[in-house]
Amino acid sequence: MMIRQLFFILLVTLSFSVSAQNRIFKLVEKADTAKAKDYVLKINEKDPDDPETKLATAYYLQWVHLENLNYLDSAASMLSKYLNIATEESKLSEEVHPDSLKIRIDSLAYEQLNPPHSQNRFLNFLTIHNTQPYASQAKNLWEDWAYNTAIATHTDSAYNNFKRWFPNSQYISNIKRRQADLAFSQHFTEFSEEEYANFLRKNPNSPYKQEVENKLTDLITISGSKEKLAYLANEYPELKSAQKAKLIVKSHYDEASESDLLFPIAQNQKIGLINSQGVYTVPPIFDRLESSDNCNGYKSKYIIGYIGEATAVVNRSGNFVFRGPSEDINELSPAYISFVQNGKSGLLLSDGSIILPPIYDEIFFPHKNFIAARKSGLIEFRSLLGALLMTIEDGDLYSEKDFIFHETDDKLRVSHVSMLPKIKTDFFPWIRNVYDYELANDSTLIIENENRQFGVLNENLQWLKSPAENKIYDTPFGIVVKDKQGYRLAYDNMQNYTDPYNKLVNSEKWLLAKNDTSTVVYNKKWSAPLNLEIDSSYILGENFLITLTDEKPVVYFNNKESMTFASGTGFKLISTSGKKENDQALISYKGRRQVVYNAAGDQVFSGDGKSYSILSDSIISIMFTSGNYMLKTLGGKTLLPGNYDGFQKLDENNLVVVRDGKFGWINTKNYKVVAPRYSKLPVKDGTRVITQFGRYHYILNTDGSLFYRSDAEDLKSWNDSTVWIKNNFRWTLWDIIQDDSVGLVAKTIRIHDLNNDNNERLAIFLTENGYGAASSINSVTTEQLDFTGIEFRGSKEEIVFFAYKDYEDAGYRLIKYVNNKGKLLKEETSDIDSSERILCD
Repeated sequence: MMIRQLFFILLVTLSFSVSAQNRIFKLVEKADTAKAKDYVLKINEKDPDDPETKLATAYYLQWVHLENLNYLDSAASMLSKYLNIATEESKLSEEVHPDSLKIRIDSLAYEQLNPPHSQNRFLNFLTIHNTQPYASQAKNLWEDWAYNTAIATHTDSAYNNFKRWFPNSQYISNIKRRQADLAFSQHFTEFSEEEYANFLRKNPNSPYKQEVENKLTDLITISGSKEKLAYLANEYPELKSAQKAKLIVKSHYDEASESDLLFPIAQNQKIGLINSQGVYTVPPIFDRLESSDNCNGYKSKYIIGYIGEATAVVNRSGNFVFRGPSEDINELSPAYISFVQNGKSGLLLSDGSIILPPIYDEIFFPHKNFIAARKSGLIEFRSLLGALLMTIEDGDLYSEKDFIFHETDDKLRVSHVSMLPKIKTDFFPWIRNVYDYELANDSTLIIENENRQFGVLNENLQWLKSPAENKIYDTPFGIVVKDKQGYRLAYDNMQNYTDPYNKLVNSEKWLLAKNDTSTVVYNKKWSAPLNLEIDSSYILGENFLITLTDEKPVVYFNNKESMTFASGTGFKLISTSGKKENDQALISYKGRRQVVYNAAGDQVFSGDGKSYSILSDSIISIMFTSGNYMLKTLGGKTLLPGNYDGFQKLDENNLVVVRDGKFGWINTKNYKVVAPRYSKLPVKDGTRVITQFGRYHYILNTDGSLFYRSDAEDLKSWNDSTVWIKNNFRWTLWDIIQDDSVGLVAKTIRIHDLNNDNNERLAIFLTENGYGAASSINSVTTEQLDFTGIEFRGSKEEIVFFAYKDYEDAGYRLIKYVNNKGKLLKEETSDIDSSERILCD
């Protein structure tokens, strides 16, 4: 046993002698196995660490045990250390030279490298049998075996092990793909947001990348809320869906955002659009536009027109959203356009990407957070990015606040938009058998079921009060429950109730809770209710409560003050059409005497008034039986005594007053009066007032001070130093400081007031030579005054002038586009027949 063990002792690096090697070589040549074995045992007993012994033993082992891999491993190990000191001085023949012997042993060992394989077996082989080509062949065999083993095992550890040992393998891409497949198949449907994100980070080239992106997008955006879409756009900007989400957040949820006006302009028989700076935002590509009502410019997010027979839709940047055959195009929101092809509807995002193909009967938005697509008797719920959420039977689908309603021929059911995230994980919840409903507030719904039972539902579709035999309705003071006990006002999310009452009467600000002999009065402005030992009471308007005590009427006001009146007194309400709280008054009357009270109970007027009108800023006009008028504030202050013929609105801050056929006005803010002395009804002209007295026309400041007067035919206000004067059917721009014309004379003028802080006015005028335009701030806007025509486009906030001059003899037209500051936006010349022009029907 000890002799056998000697065969496997590792070789110690020493020099060797040739005699033992030659001896074993001769014995092998004679095929004398027995003597060779005895000789090997003998030299190992004598000196097992002698290099000569190791070499002879290795030679013997590869000769006798050429099919035993373990013996070959031992032989190769002996030689591996021996080769470290081998030299060309060896007297051995080539056959037994250490180098040759090592190669032969490695060759024999490779032939014995047969299944079953293991990683340790290959590692051991490559450590011991390191000569070429056998080491490379063994490594290739190991690589093939490791690849097949990883594929067969199909575990994450097997794939990681392969990548560790063969990072540059020809199989590495397939290993990574298979590993991604494994991760995808094992956890895909159960991934959290973090796991999806990690999958994409670790497997950027996975064939499942798009599918995982879609799943991650759905997981985040299934609720359709603006916040979730914004989160996707900000947290995962590298996703394709993130850019779409960003666009939806910007446009779909912000319909009120204002856009610059665009103006359609014709060039060479094509139509494009320019902005108020004269820049083409949409090049001239259209043959005609869908809408011709564009005199004020386009504010819509999309421009719809036709190129030949094809429908084309471009966004405000001039990029195509849609181009092709379509029977109809509709803007569903600033972010979405529906289009119809072959009678079927599809949906586009404003960047032109298709959200839904044209296969639906109808596409609409029952709620801002999801899309509804009707097809073949079904309605598909789809996310704002187009993912299918669920399918329901066809019917009316709509929402109020965030509650979703689905109504078929004989059924009505309700859910809530907050339930949308549960579509993929649970059965989507509906409250069924709904007969009618009332929205109490944004998060509470009163339900009447088909059994005529009433219940109260919250936004989580939980019953705050289960359906029962009662009556439930909403008031400005909360939900009221009527049952066998009476009427009760609920509070604390239907957890607590007031005592029962026989009857409830309410308005926006008052609630009367009545019993047989008492009434509890609630008012929105009161910190605590008022208990009255009476039952007879009623609400008048929003500021007054009329009750009866000992047969005498008592009026309660908003401030909880009360006033008792004589028996037989009647009451009437005065209010504006807007029914503002402070613009209501109460008239008490008994016989001919009438008294007016404001909402706080202060007396405003007492006398024989015939009619009353509340004007702007809490001012009341009182008409007497004589036909004369008085003007007072609702606080009781007399502004004008009762000797006026009437009043009417001059502007938001002033009322025209009339007395003895003369006109003046009063400021409703500071109550300053311009005495009625003018013979013509004052009218507002810009920031000033124009009127007449005798043969003179007056331009007055709103405080009544004189700005300018003239005996000309007519006047128009312009700016602080000039006015327009009309004489002999001609208008002259007149410098009132120099008392002279500035040199501009026009046949006609058309003035536009702009909505800006500078009180700017614009005039388009016709001179003897042609048309021109001017600004009250920037002087003459068009240096030329001989245009064939000038047309005003846009609005008071955004102005563009289209000015053109025809040179008929030469056959061309000069076109200029100018804004209100006199800035030349564009100037072009072209043939008269093909020139540009701003279109307006």
